Amino acid sequence: MLFGPDTGFAMTGTDAATLASGSKMSYKINVPAAGTYNVWLLTKSTDFSGDSVHVGVDNAYRFTANGIHGVSGGQFKWANISGATGGIFGGAALTLTAGEHELNFWGREDGLSIDRIYLTTSGSTADPIWPPVQPQEPTASLSGPSTVKPGASFAVSLSLDEMIQTVYAEDITLSYDPEVFEYVSATGANDNIQIAGEDKGTAGEVRLIAANIGGVSGASTPVLNVTFKVKAGVHNKTGTIAAARAELGVTAAGTEIQAALSSKRIAVGSADVVVDKTALTTAIANAQSLHDAAVVGTQPGQYPQAAKDALQAAINSAKAVKDNASATQAEVDNAVTALSSAVNTFKATVVKEASADVNQDGRYSVGDLALVANHYGKDAGSADWTTAKKADMNNDGKIDIVDLAFVATKILK
Repeated sequence: MLFGPDTGFAMTGTDAATLASGSKMSYKINVPAAGTYNVWLLTKSTDFSGDSVHVGVDNAYRFTANGIHGVSGGQFKWANISGATGGIFGGAALTLTAGEHELNFWGREDGLSIDRIYLTTSGSTADPIWPPVQPQEPTASLSGPSTVKPGASFAVSLSLDEMIQTVYAEDITLSYDPEVFEYVSATGANDNIQIAGEDKGTAGEVRLIAANIGGVSGASTPVLNVTFKVKAGVHNKTGTIAAARAELGVTAAGTEIQAALSSKRIAVGSADVVVDKTALTTAIANAQSLHDAAVVGTQPGQYPQAAKDALQAAINSAKAVKDNASATQAEVDNAVTALSSAVNTFKATVVKEASADVNQDGRYSVGDLALVANHYGKDAGSADWTTAKKADMNNDGKIDIVDLAFVATKILK
């Protein structure tokens, strides 16, 4: 980019009309995260009368940098035009919001050449390394045991790595070898991560919808603990569990990005005679929590009394098998299946209402779930309830797991 030959021209005015009459170069930029950015230029000028430039964002003037660097020799060199050092006058850092912007340069004087433009939040005074090191995309990383016993249940942890934005929700599909493993259940890695929806209708796959209350970020953050079980009769085999799809809802605006994927190979050892009740114990605890939290009523998010009574009866039957020291593995497995069916039947009886298209983009997605998660815990007494109440799916005057589950149900359809 060259702002004309050195003719002595100077455009010192910075009002909109003056800038519109001069030479301008503009570049579309996508800012990954809000912050304060220094502007570096790889630039040269013919002499001291061509060493300045006006800078703006989205066609709005921000600052003028004058005396960018020594011009003797006319060689390209890096200069931080946001810094008021090294002879530069008037420089200023750019405060930018996340998302797409237009970076503008207006020629203040003739004779300035720009070869590279680099924006960074770093305060380093060292010349930039070109090309700059690009940040990695987030990765859905799996960790767990490398070897398990036949018939055993085991947990696989899913973490989000290299996050440069805050993630409020996940739409994760895990694939697994259905001849080797069975999916059992999933929970959030902590109390602020809620499993809002689950779809295990496809053999060898489970889709999990999760909301992160308050959001998660960082170099490596666990988000899901997923329990699998070795299928009956399987031994001396190796199977793979993989993150097949990972869509993330980021920022309070409900933006969606894709994460890189990973997999985990797990070997099943030699056969042992063992009755493993881990999955049954977990299923009973989850079902009891669901039952105890369910509210009887006719409002959206509530349940019929008869449905709640039926679920408790199924839980009691499963407890009887768990407490039976003579129960076979087949009986334990059948109890898990029966209780899972009862839980699904109970969930289907929830009173439904409202539109889950919270961000009004014409579809149900983790963008909608992220908006609800962003307002989690608020109620009619909150100061910003006028804004937050759009996330109240069942119109009960509060935003909780029932609202998250309602949106997740719509996403899974």
